Amino acid sequence: MRRSSTFLLIIVGACAGDPADLTSVEVLRIAPAQMVGDSLEVTPALDTAQNTPEQGQVALSIEIQVRNAGGSTRLVPTIGFRAVPESGRDTTPPWRFDIVRRTVDSLRAGERANFGLTTSPGSLATGNAVDGVYRVEAVLGDLATGRRTIPLGRIRLRAAADTL
Repeated sequence: MRRSSTFLLIIVGACAGDPADLTSVEVLRIAPAQMVGDSLEVTPALDTAQNTPEQGQVALSIEIQVRNAGGSTRLVPTIGFRAVPESGRDTTPPWRFDIVRRTVDSLRAGERANFGLTTSPGSLATGNAVDGVYRVEAVLGDLATGRRTIPLGRIRLRAAADTL
């Protein structure tokens, strides 16, 4: 009897990892391309990818493609990404990631560049609210140049169901 209870404790201990790692993500909708100003076209992409296939964990890939549709060279504004819960009940600030280092700062006419990140779904959850629908947005610009929020799409986060 002691062996079976010890074995059960080992299994429970192994399964009691970080709950954020057990969060799944589903892409519900991807927003269409939009123009920023008079010449920058922003095309969003949201997708899931195997973060660690050996552990079965899925990551969320957030990306935007910026294309200069104008005739002269344009500076690429500062870029940040955020996930905001659809539910207004959550009072904690939204998840936010700013891209501070990048290889492209300006685009000549017709040039394009991709900017993005891959993150675990659990890191997007705000406060204790893991389950729910989240808006994923890009924030372009800063306080000096003016900010513009571009919707990228919607995702659903789900905490793994308790199997024990």
